[in-house]
Order: sequence, then C-alpha cells, then structure tokens
Amino acid sequence: MEKKERRIVFAVGLALLLIFTFADLQISLAIAKKPGWARVLEVVGEISKLWMIPPALLMAAVGIWIARRVPAESRSMVLRYAAVALLYFILVILIMNSLKTVWGRMRFREMTDPVNQFTRWYQIVPRGGFNNIYASFPSGHSMNSAGVILLMLLPPMIPALRGREKALHAFVYIWCVLVGISRVFMGAHFSSDVTVGVLLSLAIFEALRAVLCRRAPQNAGLT
Repeated sequence: MEKKERRIVFAVGLALLLIFTFADLQISLAIAKKPGWARVLEVVGEISKLWMIPPALLMAAVGIWIARRVPAESRSMVLRYAAVALLYFILVILIMNSLKTVWGRMRFREMTDPVNQFTRWYQIVPRGGFNNIYASFPSGHSMNSAGVILLMLLPPMIPALRGREKALHAFVYIWCVLVGISRVFMGAHFSSDVTVGVLLSLAIFEALRAVLCRRAPQNAGLT
C-alpha cells in the first residue's frame, strides 16, 4: 500500500472499531441470521484455514523457482515476495491462535443469554486454554481472508498486472469486507472481531514488507 492508502485504510478500520465497541451486540442481534451466502463463505474459510501452511510453503517454493528463471535484476524481488508470503502466513497463524487462547471471548451463536454473556472486544476473560466456543476474538476467517493482500506485490513481477493496481486493491478490500460481514451474519464473530482480524493481518503484511523489502526501493510494488 502507498502511504496515503495505508493511512486511509487503518484510519477507517480504527474508526469502525470505535463504533463497534459500543454497537457489537446490537448489530449481531439484528443480523446474525445465518443466510445461505454466508454459509458458503464460512465453508471456503474453513478449507483455507485447514490448508494454510501448505499454500504458504507452495507460494514460497514457487517464488524461489521463478527467481531461478527470471533475469538477474528481478530475482531479488521474487525472493523477497516468497519470504514475505511464507512469514506472513506463519505469523498470522501464531498471532491469531495465541490471541484466541488468551482472550476467551464467547461467540455470539453460542450464547444462550447474550445480554449477560456478552463481553466487549477489549475485555480479556481467561478460560484456561483454547476452546472454540470462546474463540470469537479475533476472527480467524477475517485474518485468513486478508491474505489476498499478497496479490498487491505481484504487478512488478507480472507484466499483465501492471496498470491494474487499483482494481487489484479494490478486489482485496471487497473480499475482506465480504468475508468479515459473512462472519457476523453467521453469528461466529462480532463486528469488532472481524475488524481487528483484518487490521492485524494488514499490519503484519505491512511490517514484513517494510522489513524485507526496504532494500529494494527500485521495486515500487515492494516498498
């Protein structure tokens, strides 16, 4: 992301988080009806979660394979992409599961008395270990779905994508929003859960790109 885009994305995300801090329960009570389209996205998310490590390793391997077959001036760019992709998926898994284990926020669809069982996103409720019933915060599906942000690194390496950066960025954000909304409709997460999930995922990506790609200023897509 460019500097301006980054500021806008995180500013909007934090503004939404502030709103959802006070409106989480009301939103879920109003829309958590488990529509069919949300169920489809849930299944897609479950599949991507189960097979997250293999794709990460595959993406890294493909990046290295490509690097050996492209001109010398492009090899560094491809290797950096492979490193960002691999570390990104590893960090998402570690951070996501660590927070779920520590936070202990109950999923809306598991509540029998939402008014009394509801906790706000910033409230940590130790449950003595991981339990899927209390794994609402942050949204794993949302963190995983935000992985499509890796597509933003491809245009400098794939000529066919050059000049289509805006469309690519729009796809990334639309996908993240659709998956996030579907999780709230399914009652699996609150709005704040999906917002934090996406923001964390984007922050991990930006941090890795800043560290691993800072030495390649000539590659606009990787800086």
